[in-house]
Amino acid sequence: GGGANPLYYSYEAGPVHVLALCSYMDSQPHSPMHTFVERDLKGVDRTRTPWVVVMMHAPWYTSNSNHPMASAESTVPRDNLEPLLLAAGVDLVLSGHV
Repeated sequence: GGGANPLYYSYEAGPVHVLALCSYMDSQPHSPMHTFVERDLKGVDRTRTPWVVVMMHAPWYTSNSNHPMASAESTVPRDNLEPLLLAAGVDLVLSGHV
């Protein structure tokens, strides 16, 4: 858990591992946030924290016309980070604007 940057981090709350992402930071492979997400999700112990929740500001999927899915704040992190979340079997993603 933890994180070197206060804009993305993780922590455990009872049986839940929570991962917070920054919608506006570089998420390209090998960027600090991408590397953190990859390592963090690989390190989750599902026997201790069987639930994994990810939270972020800007949604990757939305019907809100003020924040279209085609915008860079949705497409770039979705393209770069969603495969990591899917591979880790994330249980729930929470985001704003919807």
